[in-house]
Amino acid sequence: MDQVLVYDGEELIQIILPEDVPAVEDHAWDGLYVNQNSAVGEPDVRDLNFDGAEDFGLLAVSSYPHNVPYSYFLWDQETGRFVYGFTLCGSGALEIDLQNRQLIEEEHDVLGSYETVYAYAEDGSLQKQS
Repeated sequence: MDQVLVYDGEELIQIILPEDVPAVEDHAWDGLYVNQNSAVGEPDVRDLNFDGAEDFGLLAVSSYPHNVPYSYFLWDQETGRFVYGFTLCGSGALEIDLQNRQLIEEEHDVLGSYETVYAYAEDGSLQKQS
């Protein structure tokens, strides 16, 4: 997709371009995609940083065998805009643990599946837990 148009009702509040996503190192990244009416590829809309506002993720690859990376954009109340947060295996592979305020990513490889747990640091960045 060439751009993501973000509306509040009928008012356009933001345009997100693929170049607004910094280099992604830990996951495959081809751009921003939406596969409508598909089991995989619909936008993932939910509160990912526990601030009460809905955030969203978009598919980050055009094809995928097992792991499906999504680039996530978090609502910034101060600016009234979405900002790029991170790219993780998303949609059904990303669980939100409300009680512990963590995100749990499930990935698959030739050896099986494994989980990675992430939590937010004091500065608001998402950090892998050891």
